[in-house]
Amino acid sequence: MPSEPGNLSDLSGPGKAEWDKTVIDYVTGYTEEFGSKHFRLLADAAWDPTDIAVVDWDAHPLIAKNCLGDLKSMKFLDWTTPKGDRGRLWQDEYFEWRTIRDASGKLIRFEGTTEFLEYWEILGAHHPATALSVIGRFAGETAVRWQDVYGTYNPFETTATPEGRKNAFRRMMVSLAGAIPKSPYNNGQKAITFLSLPVSSMNAAVALFVSAARPFAKDDTTGQPVPMTRKELLASAPVAAIDCRNSDPAMVAVQNELALAGKAMAFNDPVGVYIRGLKQELLSGPHGETFSPDWVLLQRGSRSDVGDGIERSQRIVLEVPNGTGFVLGDLIRTDTEEQLQYGYQIAELIKLAIYMNTSSKGQIPENPIVLPVNPTAKCSTTNNCTTLKALFEEFDQSGVSGASDFQALGSVRRNSQ
Repeated sequence: MPSEPGNLSDLSGPGKAEWDKTVIDYVTGYTEEFGSKHFRLLADAAWDPTDIAVVDWDAHPLIAKNCLGDLKSMKFLDWTTPKGDRGRLWQDEYFEWRTIRDASGKLIRFEGTTEFLEYWEILGAHHPATALSVIGRFAGETAVRWQDVYGTYNPFETTATPEGRKNAFRRMMVSLAGAIPKSPYNNGQKAITFLSLPVSSMNAAVALFVSAARPFAKDDTTGQPVPMTRKELLASAPVAAIDCRNSDPAMVAVQNELALAGKAMAFNDPVGVYIRGLKQELLSGPHGETFSPDWVLLQRGSRSDVGDGIERSQRIVLEVPNGTGFVLGDLIRTDTEEQLQYGYQIAELIKLAIYMNTSSKGQIPENPIVLPVNPTAKCSTTNNCTTLKALFEEFDQSGVSGASDFQALGSVRRNSQ
């Protein structure tokens, strides 16, 4: 049976059974829908367990960057409102964050998560006490009112059912119809708990991986099939992916490459989006202090120094401890000479990954699926850009932050929009 993401052990009994069924149903359902001969529910015992394909990508939202440019993206993606973090609705790379600032507006803490909403809906449905306890730890609180997580549905009533709890939990904690989650524990006011956007759900990830696990190719005009570029795959192949992101093109490219090599593949257990690493060598203190391990905390997953040696953290916190003489917002990006002002600057340094087990080459002999190449998207002029630019104007007119915020960064990223 599938393990819990990060090798956690929060689920038991019916909760664990529902998680197992969810993973199995997603993989088998999409394998049947897309007709992939390459994707498997589980790795075969005959496969080399060390033959692991790493699908990794950068955590910063590329759609926002392409549409708005670096500087505007930095401000927009940290957009907070009295109802919660609105900029987070565009943090769409299977990584969402919140920033905490002091009274002067200086960045003092960064929290990011990759945890799937499906896992948390199951946890909330079957183990409400555990869910509230973990959420409390995220928020630094000893107790969390169930009303702030389940709304008017009391999860501890004798008549409460798992389905009732799940629906109530979803209504409060998930971004529904593009709205900010209602709960302060997943809208950034008190905490972020898991990925709130359906576009970053496990359902979306499995559909993408399975749909791309087919040997798509193009004709090189001599009748010989050759691999497509990432953008050609997104434009031409029938895959459940979105172009102009960091995540989707990377996922599609690796899956297609494995399929063209005749490999079978399966998610490395446990399936999840993991924080593979932080480029901490590109961060220093305000006076050249070397980045300290005390400034970063990886949570909600097994670490690379145990088990099979794979990093499976699903939560990252950056904060400089009291008594150091400076705060997170005083740190310097040594590659750009910028002072940290926005969560985007940190997300740029974070690498995410999904791990795959694979068979040997040529296990699945199959002729490539040769497709005509469609025009590729120009990422700065997509429909998303029209929406984003209009939202940025609304944000800019809200007076949340002034143009002076650009000064420290403008001299460095002068070529950005």
